[in-house]
Amino acid sequence: MKKNYPILIFAFLTIAIMAPLYQDGFVFLLDMVWTPKIQLSDYLINGINSGFPLTLLFKLLSFIIPTEIIQKILLSTILFLCGYLMFRLAQTLMLKKWALLSGIFYMLNPWVYERFLAGHWKVLLGYAILPLAIGLFLKMLKNPSRKNFFIFFIGFSLYPLISLHWTYISFFFLIGLSIIYYFFDKSNKKLVVPYFSLAKASSIFGIIFLAINSFWLFEFFGEDGIIRKITLNDFSAFATIADAQWGSFFNTLSLYGFWQKSYFLPKDYFSWWWILTFLVLFLIIAGAFQSIKKKNTLGITLTFLFIPTLFIAVGYGSPFTKPIIDFLYHTLPGFKGLRETAKISGLLAFTYAILAPLGAQYCTRNISKNSTKIFFVMTMLIPFLWTHSIFWGFRNQLKTYQYPIGWHKTEQMLSASSQKIENVLFLPWHGYLILNFAGNDRIANPARAFFSANIIVGKNLDSVYLLETEQAKWDKKIFSWLNEVATLSDNKNFLKSENVSHIILTKTHDWDRYEFLENSKLLKKIFEDNSVVLYRVESL
Repeated sequence: MKKNYPILIFAFLTIAIMAPLYQDGFVFLLDMVWTPKIQLSDYLINGINSGFPLTLLFKLLSFIIPTEIIQKILLSTILFLCGYLMFRLAQTLMLKKWALLSGIFYMLNPWVYERFLAGHWKVLLGYAILPLAIGLFLKMLKNPSRKNFFIFFIGFSLYPLISLHWTYISFFFLIGLSIIYYFFDKSNKKLVVPYFSLAKASSIFGIIFLAINSFWLFEFFGEDGIIRKITLNDFSAFATIADAQWGSFFNTLSLYGFWQKSYFLPKDYFSWWWILTFLVLFLIIAGAFQSIKKKNTLGITLTFLFIPTLFIAVGYGSPFTKPIIDFLYHTLPGFKGLRETAKISGLLAFTYAILAPLGAQYCTRNISKNSTKIFFVMTMLIPFLWTHSIFWGFRNQLKTYQYPIGWHKTEQMLSASSQKIENVLFLPWHGYLILNFAGNDRIANPARAFFSANIIVGKNLDSVYLLETEQAKWDKKIFSWLNEVATLSDNKNFLKSENVSHIILTKTHDWDRYEFLENSKLLKKIFEDNSVVLYRVESL
């Protein structure tokens, strides 16, 4: 039992956060909107991406476990792994009690808080696994045996299937870590690796990586690949936000800065939140000093990369760092794939989780045993105060909800229709909706995932920086209808050319703007309740 107490602690913390969300229903988050069925049609039509294996796994699991339960297991697992995997890595660097503190720092911080609310579960899962990836890499460096090489190579080759962003970030971090290791760690005579051995190892890694990831790589980087569609406008749209009083740099140092604020954050409840940031910064300075003194290569790497990481994380949030992002965008391959540089703040969270406990341990080197216990408890309070509102469903900001009966009936009618169902237009025309049945929070439009028919749905992110060029024709048509520039009847030929057979109007916050549907002679209402209206397009 004593040996397993860290597992129990991180499991308890996970339950303390997730408990209200274990009730019936789905957890609706900004970019994590799950539905009763997991659709694979988008992958089969629009191309398979790196996330397909996980989606396929969830699809197979959904045949025996309801998707709402899978979603909660996934979120709980992510939170638990954040703490436990960091604890396992930290154990190799510090005493067990301080390693426990390291895991708690990594699990309970504002970056995790914001990403969870944003529903960025792949980013969070990649962040949770980062300590494992670094631990395997360090093990390979210290003992470059064939076994350790293959364990790391295969593990890192699987990393993109979990999180492309963290694979990219950790790739450059591991390069920095290896350079620091070879310069500072002189204890291992195996450090000098012959060039031919290095080339052989790199070739093997390349073969393994391509063998595992070839199914998505070519399409991702192809002419019509996602990476080519990202521009500097994306970095403007998803720029790191500044605190009204403390600015962008301090906000980022405090692990805040996510571009959209839809929820209350811990600092909104606690006006003295900035003091905690100064305390953490003091501890990491002590931890950096201790790392350099003891030639702790991981700590030294985090110290050297701290300022560059901060500057990149601030990104377009400051005129000072904006040129850095422009330079990296144009010169560093793959950098544009980040889109939103505040993701890299997760590396600052990793730095805090390693250096702050090391600094706290260093501060207790010359004090009594009782004083050390007091200092440990006081330091342990920091992550809990930092994210005090994370517990019990983020202070009841998150609850579970079911899709309304009307949505299910609409799906049944479309599936059972004797008429050929081609394309179905879903309105209101938003990429993100405020749904009254999901707590009136802004979330990604769930229509394509919920309905099995081919749904035409708005992808507009309501940003002045982003235009969905492939949907420009639909944007213009919807705009003309809403502003009474044209009627549906005027666009009869357009609807026919787009093979629109039905229109779904869900009764959300601005659905009354679509009253023109009710008055159109081109449509026939075939179902309505208090959540949705289903129309059939006539006489095409």
